[in-house]
Amino acid sequence: KSEQISSKEILKAATLKNDTTRKVVGFLLLMLSIIFLIGFTSYFFTWQTDQSLLSDGGAGYDGDVKIKPANAMGTIGFSLASFFVEHGFGFAAFALIPYLVFAGLYLLFDYRPFSLLRILLHTILFAIWFSLFLGYCFQIWYPMLGGTFGYFGIIQIQESIGSIGAFLFLAAYAVVYSFV
Repeated sequence: KSEQISSKEILKAATLKNDTTRKVVGFLLLMLSIIFLIGFTSYFFTWQTDQSLLSDGGAGYDGDVKIKPANAMGTIGFSLASFFVEHGFGFAAFALIPYLVFAGLYLLFDYRPFSLLRILLHTILFAIWFSLFLGYCFQIWYPMLGGTFGYFGIIQIQESIGSIGAFLFLAAYAVVYSFV
């Protein structure tokens, strides 16, 4: 006789009220944070090699084993790093990792030294500011440090209020953020 799963049990698992589901999701978040850390770090050393695989939107990489990305985490590592680092927040993408660790520890061990919502707020605000800051500082020499968000975001700010205005905006953002 097979037992059927009730809709209440499915809802309980989907909302992370089931203890087993919480532990599995927590473990997966911790593993994802390790993948992000290794993949992001490796990306800064291997991005030029891996860029040829993504130059046509990934169509050049069809899963053929002859074509191997140089990223330490392989295809998943360079795809995630390309999305979050190059096309996202640049070096500031590393700010996601502590949030994933704290969320994973909370779900896995019910360990919550800080409010997860507060950590998420700080993660988002810091990633935005740091990406724009790196885009401002390294706009000419190494634009990848700020990612697409930082590079184009600071260009938009500079076109709107000028270079000195962009600097003052970043300084004001940092001051206001320090009081949050």
